[in-house]
Amino acid sequence: MTRSATILGLCCILALTIGGCEDEEPRSTVFSGTLIFVDDESPLPDLQVTLFEPESQNAVASDFSDSDGRFEFRGIPAGAYIPVVKANGFRPVFLPRARWQIERGDKVHVVLRMRRTDAIRMSEFILNARVIDAETKEPVANARAEMNFGGGGELGQVNWSEYAGWTTTLEATSDEDGRFSLSPLPILIDALTGDTFIPEYRVVSPGYQSRVMPRHFDPRTLSVTPVTVRLRRGEDLGVIEGLVLGPDGQPREDVPVSAEWRQQTPFFREFEKQDDFAGPGNILLPDGVSWTNARGEYRLTGLPIGRYAVLAGAYPDDGWVGLAKLGIEIKGFNDKADANLLVFPAIRTLEPADGAVFDALPARLAWETDEGAVLWDLQLTRGSDGARTVIGVSDPFFEINPNANFLAGGGSFAWEVIARDADKAGLSQTDRPQVFHVVPPED
Repeated sequence: MTRSATILGLCCILALTIGGCEDEEPRSTVFSGTLIFVDDESPLPDLQVTLFEPESQNAVASDFSDSDGRFEFRGIPAGAYIPVVKANGFRPVFLPRARWQIERGDKVHVVLRMRRTDAIRMSEFILNARVIDAETKEPVANARAEMNFGGGGELGQVNWSEYAGWTTTLEATSDEDGRFSLSPLPILIDALTGDTFIPEYRVVSPGYQSRVMPRHFDPRTLSVTPVTVRLRRGEDLGVIEGLVLGPDGQPREDVPVSAEWRQQTPFFREFEKQDDFAGPGNILLPDGVSWTNARGEYRLTGLPIGRYAVLAGAYPDDGWVGLAKLGIEIKGFNDKADANLLVFPAIRTLEPADGAVFDALPARLAWETDEGAVLWDLQLTRGSDGARTVIGVSDPFFEINPNANFLAGGGSFAWEVIARDADKAGLSQTDRPQVFHVVPPED
């Protein structure tokens, strides 16, 4: 497979398309994937995928899906990565995990399913900007710009963790000369004044204090007159801290906690969660992850100004499933906020393997049981339209008939489980949807 990858950072990666690093063979590290249309499992070509390294917030490389829907990044360093897909008119479903941890020599391939949705009709305007050091006036490379806003449809980039299942976003990373652009820009209307404007956006870079640029009321000037973003040296010192408790109200130890930035105003419904996801909502982390101590305490530091969604159980397969607490605000560079969080133990699925294909024969879904569980809620989600059904189950397994009712017609489906005790209180749940495919019988 031939392709050209646009490399945005890390000197070793600069040589990816012309031979890679000196030690690439025989232990080449490969992160690849396939984008498919969930209705018929057909490939989605010509969609841009950008690979982000979350803790540094660096964009590492970029590629376009080919005719088979495949994208690929070779020779990347070991680390955790998030693929971001630019796909106006589609939205992701059945997220397999929030981010991928890759060791040297690993060859990881992911399947990302998308369904069609209304595309947002954007303006013809482009935001051109340049990020510089406020004192030296030197350009700041690899600064990250993020524009969040609400809307009724889907926009360009869909981040498979930071914005999974939420409303829309635009993002970009500055080049060596500090320049970046955001396009196509949304034109929004103030619900009170009726004024049209471009939403505010945030710019962050390691070693600098973050900056929120205000909404812009004259978008026609943005394409011809670049905006200068001046960042001051220093650190974002915002802190969110609190307790992580289990469903019994007792503290939980060794639970990872993360915080994600969200804009929230009365006019932008940034916290109206979509229905496609129930897995962890990991993000591009400002300062890594905080792990709870024996008293259930956590402390997230280095947070830029803004409103956050805070989540316990931040990683796939970390053994925990948390409920996000929304709208936690950091008002200044050294502000502190408190947020106590709820977390459930994760249920491990037993069969079938994720991505299994069923034909017309009955099939079995099974999961581990835990002490005190007497019934389970089995939730099935249909990929073609996002419809859901919940089935009460008295055993830790369920026999499905691929020809019956909700599954009739075939396609991709996801299943999740919540365990309950005799009082119907939740005890544990799966940490992300498991996917299976139904092939309808031939006529």
